[in-house]
Amino acid sequence: MKKFIALSTVTLYALLTGCEPAQAANTALIWFTGKNDLGEPGGKKCSIPIQAGETFMGDTACKNDEVYYYLFDNVPSATLITLDAENTCRGANDPGDWQFTLRAYINPTITQWRKISDLRGLNPRDIVTAGILYERGYYNKGDIDGKLSCVKIEP
Repeated sequence: MKKFIALSTVTLYALLTGCEPAQAANTALIWFTGKNDLGEPGGKKCSIPIQAGETFMGDTACKNDEVYYYLFDNVPSATLITLDAENTCRGANDPGDWQFTLRAYINPTITQWRKISDLRGLNPRDIVTAGILYERGYYNKGDIDGKLSCVKIEP
């Protein structure tokens, strides 16, 4: 009976997030999407697996400068995820328009859709939502909504 309940929960989660059940059960991902006509999460969805590296959004199904929202899906605790407005993820000593670094602190971290622009104005160590800590970041100029270009993951 327990296996059936677990399988049903994973299947329900997969249906709600639009991913395959195998992904929901076994893969750590960060999902991205645009917005619908009401300004809510909607439109193209894409995901990046939680593994070390940098991803240019132009290489995903979401495309460059089209993302408004993110969602953590089974992200391991202590994972750092940096969201950057520039085409290459920049270091702290090479600032661009804006950059926000988040840390998962619950294992695994699963969230609802969160708006990237809501990260502006947070202070280091602020809680973004249950399971996500605002590690560091900056805002210098420009739009945040729809302007994500690079994602750096440090598991």
